[in-house]
Amino acid sequence: MKREPNVRVIIHDKSSLAPEGKPVAFCLDPETGFEWIGEYDITADELLSGAGGNNATKTEQAEKLILDLLADGKELASEGIEKVAADAGISARTVRAAKKNLDGRITSKCIGAAWYHALKK
Repeated sequence: MKREPNVRVIIHDKSSLAPEGKPVAFCLDPETGFEWIGEYDITADELLSGAGGNNATKTEQAEKLILDLLADGKELASEGIEKVAADAGISARTVRAAKKNLDGRITSKCIGAAWYHALKK
């Protein structure tokens, strides 16, 4: 990856017996060593051509999605956020990680059995 020289991507290119897997990225940093990044939005053709694709990790995509959903003072339930994310190909686990990363920017409250989130003012 030109813009991220420490990032490496594993791409499932061909298989006649199994469905195609999603690309997965990891980082080889001289200071911190090996670290999994997670699912990576890039095709084999983009990677081989050097085009790069979308360099945002699934967690970063989930963070952006959450911020977009909660924009303009909206308050949404976790289930609603996870449904929209699932429709965008982002897992509930990734959404939870993104919410944790956004802890300083969003508020959460429990009403009954459901959790609701909003942007901090």
